Amino acid sequence: MANAEHLHSAGSSLGYSTTNSGYTLLTDLKKVHAPPLDRNDSKDTSLDSANMFEQSTPGWRKVGAATFEVYLTRAQFAALQTIYNLNSISAVYYWQLTVPKLSTESAASNLVWQGYVKTLALSEGSTDTDDKYAVTVTITGSYGYTWTQGS
Repeated sequence: MANAEHLHSAGSSLGYSTTNSGYTLLTDLKKVHAPPLDRNDSKDTSLDSANMFEQSTPGWRKVGAATFEVYLTRAQFAALQTIYNLNSISAVYYWQLTVPKLSTESAASNLVWQGYVKTLALSEGSTDTDDKYAVTVTITGSYGYTWTQGS
């Protein structure tokens, strides 16, 4: 495809916020698996369904889990652990993945969703520096999924 510009991960950033503004960035992002959009099947089968075929229609939408690996400072890890330890609706944060702008755009693209920290794991020790940990974090999506395309 000539002149097609694809999404690229280099330069992406990930942040969290309680208010969907003023995001706290998690620096040194290593890998991201953005949350998938998923939909349950609505079971519409009855005992008199034609030819004994199961019938279904699109059901409720849901946001899947996002997983990312990041090198964190001690303070960043402590902040995520504080969020993880919350046990109520206050544990649901806004998460924003920013994808760098393309050469034809003046603004970056953003994916915003709400979710809570489900897992927080020190996944890799690093000998490169003494102030960062490689951490794997899973965010379970709880509501919303908004893609804003760069312009």
